[in-house]
Amino acid sequence: MILTPMHRIITYINLHDNLTEDTSSFIAEIMRADCALQELKALDGIAPAFAFFDDSLFRSTQPAEGEIAAYRFAKKLAELSAITLIVTHFAKLTEIEEETGGAVRNYCIPLGGSRSEEKNLHSTYRLMPGISPRDAIFSIVKQESYQSDLLQR
Repeated sequence: MILTPMHRIITYINLHDNLTEDTSSFIAEIMRADCALQELKALDGIAPAFAFFDDSLFRSTQPAEGEIAAYRFAKKLAELSAITLIVTHFAKLTEIEEETGGAVRNYCIPLGGSRSEEKNLHSTYRLMPGISPRDAIFSIVKQESYQSDLLQR
């Protein structure tokens, strides 16, 4: 592994409602995004920074609105030249690679095993260029769960 020394590492994982401060999960996500953007802007591109956002990025609102917010936020992060990792299920975010001429890249952790048989599917635990197929989770659940009928299309 080659690791670039970072001036700042920004991570936000697993945000929740905060009833004592009257803050919903969505407001917490907006505040997280604003804080990250302010921290990256303060660096003014003079030092490398890394930002990590798990797949809860704007998921506490309606899916369509969350996807738009996540897309716009990711575009802002790209403009700030931060090394950014966003784990997402939002398809729109995968468009940014083409829109930025490859400055933003799509990666996935593909499934190993035979997809045609949907047996013995497993994570390869390898980060590879590309986009995960939308039905990957369905394949895993069919293999691992007695409740696989819940996710049939």
